[in-house]
Amino acid sequence: MPFPTILLFDLDASGHHSEYLTHLIEYQLEHRLPIKLIALVSPIFATKHAKLTQRTSVDASVFEWKYISEEEFQQYQAENNVIKRGDFEWGLFCKYASVFQAKHGVLMYLDHLQLAILQKGNQAPCTFSGIFFRTTLTNYRPDSWKERINFIRKKWMLRGLLFSKKLTNLYCLDPYAAEYIQEKWHSNKALYLPDPVKTYPFAQEAPILLRQQLGIEPHRKVFLIFGFLDERKGIIPTLEALLQLPQKQQQDACLLLVGGWTAEEKYRFDEKLKAVEGSNHLQIVKVDYFVEPELIQQFFALSDVIMGLYQKHIGMSGIMVRSAFAHKPLLTYNYGLMGELTRRNQLGITVEPNNPEELQEKIQFLLSQSKTVGNQTMMKEFSDHHQVKFFAECIFKKIKKYYPENQALQKNLAPLHLEF
Repeated sequence: MPFPTILLFDLDASGHHSEYLTHLIEYQLEHRLPIKLIALVSPIFATKHAKLTQRTSVDASVFEWKYISEEEFQQYQAENNVIKRGDFEWGLFCKYASVFQAKHGVLMYLDHLQLAILQKGNQAPCTFSGIFFRTTLTNYRPDSWKERINFIRKKWMLRGLLFSKKLTNLYCLDPYAAEYIQEKWHSNKALYLPDPVKTYPFAQEAPILLRQQLGIEPHRKVFLIFGFLDERKGIIPTLEALLQLPQKQQQDACLLLVGGWTAEEKYRFDEKLKAVEGSNHLQIVKVDYFVEPELIQQFFALSDVIMGLYQKHIGMSGIMVRSAFAHKPLLTYNYGLMGELTRRNQLGITVEPNNPEELQEKIQFLLSQSKTVGNQTMMKEFSDHHQVKFFAECIFKKIKKYYPENQALQKNLAPLHLEF
């Protein structure tokens, strides 16, 4: 009796998309659940993540990569209309779920498929669940009537989504949104899904050596901005606040920027520095090359403050987990989920958006502290809660109903040990 097919569906090959797939695939290869797991991705995924696809292609009876056609991918990319693009993507999911005779599908990024599911969800060839990233049900205050109307529209679209008979679970990265749906809308479909972050062990002296390699002066406190460096990351407000510090405090600070830049943001950053050339006493270190996953956490470990000044950010961010794991304070806006989690879990300090004076005051406060700001115990609890295994277990637990009745089949499968 063949194992039932579970289809993971994600056409985006960037950022966390590959990481989320990796967590589920590695869990399946390690535990060998009585299912056939298929990840359906775009053709470019194999190019961007060649090591991953090669490393995990070890037993097609347990897990297998599949790809939409090049023609389908070109058509998907060429569609600029968000609604039509979502409709086309939903059509691809349904097509391949039928081709692979999937018992269940997991939409790894459901947000932009909502309208298509509202219209055609019950026509899916199998049941499905999905990960919802950016809910605005709680902790988001609209700043305009336009934004208020947009939030209301999102709210009622999400509520309508829950009526889809084929939708079994809606995984929310926002715990307060999941709680809201359960209590206010009396739906048990919504479940909180911990945003997973995988860390790798390293020697105690490794961050010290990395700091030396980067040329960071020993006496300086390091303010880290990590990730894809665009206008949303709050780079310019951070730079301006640091440059407004008195000379002595500038000499005690280092701005460490790790990640690839957009051309526009790099130009803005460089122009700001040119304007203060000769009077700048701040040390600035840029790491714009690819950082191996095994090294990422070391940048957080060597830093003193993690900057999370994301502009109008909706949803979670992995830097929250990484900063908590490193027991380093996060400096973020008191807006949305990031602000609420930081406050409730005492992960650092929050500031009011668009208040440069307060931001400068908080940076001065952090520079003056000899001890780490934040609740170390709660930081550990927060980071422990976001381990990869909890993310994978949450999803696989809900597909147990699709396991074959003869569970004895599972006992014949030995776990696959991979080099991760």
